[in-house]
Formats: sequence, structure tokens, C-alpha cells
Amino acid sequence: YGFGDTHINKMLTQGLRDDPDRQILVVCKCSDGEKDGRAQEIYNHLELGESEKKQVLMHTGTAKMFLETPELAKLLLGKIPKGTYAPF
Repeated sequence: YGFGDTHINKMLTQGLRDDPDRQILVVCKCSDGEKDGRAQEIYNHLELGESEKKQVLMHTGTAKMFLETPELAKLLLGKIPKGTYAPF
């Protein structure tokens, strides 16, 4: 998803605002040096405030590389916040 659809962006933003523990993981086909700029673009598309920006997790590389990450399940579980309701 490239964050170009305003309707979907509004739903994503609403989801983040409804639950401060909710996060979006973005797999960004960019270099580490480009990551901050791309993150800012996403914040702008989603119209996020400062407190909501921490809910967007950026991972550089391609989707293929991400999905082929050794021990992907551990990586993903490590990104789930441990709150009062922790399903795993």
C-alpha cells in the first residue's frame, strides 16, 4: 500500500487514534538514509500528530526480503506491545 488513497488513510488514522497501543508496520523499499523522509511522507498522508507518529514502525527493504526474514514470527512478536491485553 502506498498511502495514496485518502479513504483508506482516514481509516488507518482513525484506527491509530482509537488505540494508542495500535501500530502500523511499514515495509519501505528505501535505504536507511531515505527512511526518515519516507516516514515523514507517510505521517503527512495520514495527517498524524506528534504523539501518533510513534505508532508507525518503519522497516527498510523489500516486502520479499521482509517476508523471507529468518525467524519472522519472533521479529513480529517482538513488535507487539506488552499491554494489559497481550494476546500472545
